[in-house]
Amino acid sequence: MQVFFRLNRHLRALLALLAFALAWPAAASDLVVVTGSHSPINHLSREQVADIYLGRVTTLPGGISAIPLDLPASSPEREAFYNQIAGKSAAQIKVYWARMSFTGKGIPPKQVASSADIKKFAGGKPGAIAYLDEDAVDGSVKVLCSLK
Repeated sequence: MQVFFRLNRHLRALLALLAFALAWPAAASDLVVVTGSHSPINHLSREQVADIYLGRVTTLPGGISAIPLDLPASSPEREAFYNQIAGKSAAQIKVYWARMSFTGKGIPPKQVASSADIKKFAGGKPGAIAYLDEDAVDGSVKVLCSLK
């Protein structure tokens, strides 16, 4: 009986690993950093994006207040974004922002529910920046930086 439970546990682990492997290509697409199409900002470097998303810089070039936007913690884009710009997982960034907020050294990026919400918010706020899957870019936003 004990062998059956051990086998069942290994089978479940194998199935979970297989499901993750099948989902990986969908989550590994190219990300871009965007702003509203009418924003005066035309380009940001990776370093500038990291500085904004980690609260080290609060303004964009030209003096506009930066409004960084985050997708939900469960989104694969968020995980990939923080891995690419900070070399940290989304969970590590959450801990970072908890510490920064507690000590009064910064405010975390504003969380929005979806890519559609990012495009809607960025269109009305000149300082809004966000990361999106490259395939989600349309005429409502312009690309500031590619994270390829």
